[in-house]
Amino acid sequence: MFVISDSSFIERITKDQRQSITNDYKLQTHNCKIVLYLLIHKSIHKNKMAKRKAKAKKDKPFWKQAHIVGHWLFLVGILISVVAGIAMPDKAYIASVLVFAGLAIGVLNIRADEVHSFLLATVTLIIAAQSLKYFPIIGQTAINILQYFVILVAPAATLVSIIAIYKLAKDN
Repeated sequence: MFVISDSSFIERITKDQRQSITNDYKLQTHNCKIVLYLLIHKSIHKNKMAKRKAKAKKDKPFWKQAHIVGHWLFLVGILISVVAGIAMPDKAYIASVLVFAGLAIGVLNIRADEVHSFLLATVTLIIAAQSLKYFPIIGQTAINILQYFVILVAPAATLVSIIAIYKLAKDN
């Protein structure tokens, strides 16, 4: 876009050129209006979606949001396993805390469609952790961390497997 400061220049340009300049100005104005409309519309739409999500989140009862607590509990359990495996191996009170955390994870976190994958992963972890004892290269610290992690996951696997067996027996 340019600014015309010389009035004689306006007289020298042809009618077609004037029409072209006018059309360009109208087109630019129209495009600005469209962009402004789209930005406003998008902002309003985002606000409506945010309100819907907030309302949907508030409407859910606690037991449907409990999996969030289970996820955080699992992450804290992993952190405790790593720190305790490095700093305090073979402590009974840490193991008992991890057992209770594992039971809570089994109750809060594992849904019906995740049972088979969870049990398969747990069995694989337990077997792998037990077989690492025979590799001295791995180091005692890594073995301690994995032992605490097995202590965290084993109660959850036990609880989930008991529930799965009960559901299988109930269906037959």
